[in-house]
Amino acid sequence: MCTQNQLSPFAFVEVEIGGGNGNLVETLESLMPSSAQMLNILRIKTLKLFKGVNSFRFYSYEPLACTIQRSIDASSRDWSDTSRPLFLVCLISTEYSMEGESPYTYRMMYSRETPDPSDELLATEFAKLIGTSNASGEMVFATVDMRYRPFLCKIATKFGKTMDSMGTRTWALYLPKAKADGWKREIKYGRAGKDITVKPLSSGDATTVNSHWKWGTLESDPHIRDQIEKLPSAGVFSNDDLVSWGILCLTGTISALQTQESHRRRGFGELIMKSISTQMIEHEMVPFCEVELDTTASRKMMDKLGFIVAFDAAWMSWPHNN
Repeated sequence: MCTQNQLSPFAFVEVEIGGGNGNLVETLESLMPSSAQMLNILRIKTLKLFKGVNSFRFYSYEPLACTIQRSIDASSRDWSDTSRPLFLVCLISTEYSMEGESPYTYRMMYSRETPDPSDELLATEFAKLIGTSNASGEMVFATVDMRYRPFLCKIATKFGKTMDSMGTRTWALYLPKAKADGWKREIKYGRAGKDITVKPLSSGDATTVNSHWKWGTLESDPHIRDQIEKLPSAGVFSNDDLVSWGILCLTGTISALQTQESHRRRGFGELIMKSISTQMIEHEMVPFCEVELDTTASRKMMDKLGFIVAFDAAWMSWPHNN
């Protein structure tokens, strides 16, 4: 066991996530709602919904003297101990290219304590960690809690860059489990309309989903297909034609929600959110989504369904030639 005088310096070390993870999940649950997305990513990892073990790599800011092997087992520390920082980073590697980065990596972070930009040791160690993932190219941080922004701006300067936002400020929203009571039965027995069915998407629907996705490219089609095949999704079909849909993204966020123009204002978006939310709850995840600040109709729908703001967020980046 480490003694008090061994608690310095700190470094980011890999966390081995398995079947037994100590009190990590319970601690994150106690820190809801700001921890909702990291909880979902942990569930995706532990349930092995994506078989590639190296697709999800978790790191924690730990006393280096206690972690000579540069890794720890998740069950080996008390995550509820507030005398030590709780700062988790997850790097999610994909097999497709986007924003000039190949393969594209989602960079997710959660910290119980707001990271201090003036903490040079923390900033240096964080820069070392992300510097292994194509720092010379597009560096994108997904669903960033705005309280992390000053810290990430400091990190950008360590690479001679200026942190920017992708022009996408969002509300990060979560659904309390009790709000979904009765939704599964409603979807199964409710009357959405004649010849209307609600069911999970299939891989054959990937091209349709990708072609309407705001960030969709030719390279992202396999990525969308991969997520449809392995994670919760939902589609509304009219006479077997896909007219509304949504998927769960690798980042634990309900994404790519879309309804064909000819079928809008019929409540199909609500059906999609209810269907995916109930599937997520069955997987012990927290229904979680992002709504862009200028999409007032989507925000009203989420409010109606019972979603609550977890935190103000943004996708933040620094560009290639900045």
